[in-house]
Amino acid sequence: MSVDSNIAAHDPNGCLYIDSPKPSPFYLSPNLIMATKASDPSDVYPGSNTTSVSVSWTASCTIPSELAVIFDLYIGDPTLPMIPGSTLGPLATSYPTPNGVSISAGQSNVATTVGPWDSSAIPHLSQPHHGCLLARVYPFGATPDTGDLTNYPANDQHYAQHNCTINTTDGQGMIIIPIRNGTLLKAPTMVSIHAVPDLEPSRATQDAILPSLHLIPAFKQVATAPLRKVDLDVSAFRSQPAPRLEEIQASIGNEARALIEDREAAVRKIGVTPVRTVLPSQFFTTFNFTADLTGATVGDAHFYDVTQVNAAGQTYGGIKVVIVVTPPPVLRAPTNVVAQVK
Repeated sequence: MSVDSNIAAHDPNGCLYIDSPKPSPFYLSPNLIMATKASDPSDVYPGSNTTSVSVSWTASCTIPSELAVIFDLYIGDPTLPMIPGSTLGPLATSYPTPNGVSISAGQSNVATTVGPWDSSAIPHLSQPHHGCLLARVYPFGATPDTGDLTNYPANDQHYAQHNCTINTTDGQGMIIIPIRNGTLLKAPTMVSIHAVPDLEPSRATQDAILPSLHLIPAFKQVATAPLRKVDLDVSAFRSQPAPRLEEIQASIGNEARALIEDREAAVRKIGVTPVRTVLPSQFFTTFNFTADLTGATVGDAHFYDVTQVNAAGQTYGGIKVVIVVTPPPVLRAPTNVVAQVK
């Protein structure tokens, strides 16, 4: 289990948290949402936006040398790794200020709104309809990790993540959804990426996504059958010099190899083909989630969990991909205008 050791040292009793217990999946936190529209917790809009972070402090729980409670908040395009400066940009750091905190022991889900902020001013947010969010809460005086934060949200109660991209398409041909990926490691590493259809979304998943779906006029129901075909195009990672996949695989320890193979065997049982690739050292780009909409039913929302396992056999990021099939455009016959000659 990965926990931020410096935050834990300043909160040894585990008083502070955003999600406890963790939601399933961990990357759909109900306490870290977009608040631009109360009915749309997942989407970023062009121009002015707000975001809400809800934190809690366990009753009768003491934080040594407690001065204040603060949090950080980051946002970026659809991404698997959660790395400030590489895949995420800051919306708020050490926020609120130490003198502005209004939470104490025994209070739960104290919401703080960050914003308004302008979506066009965020370097790692290139498109206005979605943003992946990561937040963490900690006592003033702690120095949280400044590097790769990807493994913390699944286990560390001080961290939370909300990764969901909702897309619409008229069901004609293919839809391509770019997802950011990469590593800060100084050596290339192997990952195994999976795109698994979620045909029976949990109540937590539905609560996180359905409010946004109900704003799409064409939406009728969650799909009960997967799309005809889904591909993960990872060719962009081969643009950089790196050892061959076979060489990286040979260097993986037996325990990690077993964990990876077990996960891949599980997804193969449900008809999903895992994709292995090498992430070049300190390199970031996007890979394409490509879905074939042939035969898809208008009004269906297709849910997919895109996750990956790293060379240590650990889950390394996740995002919920949602595709709503809308009606094809109506083709109108051209109108012929005949001039009358008098």
